[in-house]
Amino acid sequence: MERSADGVGYEEIGRLSGAGTSRTIRNYDFWDNAPLTGANYYRLRQVDYDGQPAFSAVRRVEFHLNTPFRVFPSPAFVQIQLAWTASPPATDMDWGIYDTAGRCQRQGKCPAGSPGLEIPVHQLPPGIYLLRLTGDRQVWFHTFVKQ
Repeated sequence: MERSADGVGYEEIGRLSGAGTSRTIRNYDFWDNAPLTGANYYRLRQVDYDGQPAFSAVRRVEFHLNTPFRVFPSPAFVQIQLAWTASPPATDMDWGIYDTAGRCQRQGKCPAGSPGLEIPVHQLPPGIYLLRLTGDRQVWFHTFVKQ
């Protein structure tokens, strides 16, 4: 996996071993644990047995640190708290907790006008997680650590 800040100069941010020659569809996952603020350009670089690289189409993803909420504590043991840093949203928000492989571990709703939310995490294994909050045509992400 390669990442670029400008879509021109790329750096390797991770490597996965391939399955070799296969006639079945193979799925691979990769998680960027330290995205750049703002635009990130991603592409896959695949090297064949002859040593020649091939590149996927480039995908642009925006990351912004100024989310309208904060998540604490991190590390968490029993639960995390979501608290709005501005006025609560006027519409329901959907939330999901994702592991580093991108699998949804828990999900639910944050009701409109709610000042915050307590989410139990005691059943999650220790690790790094991503809280995804969606609603009103917006998507926000916040990472936290579960111990």
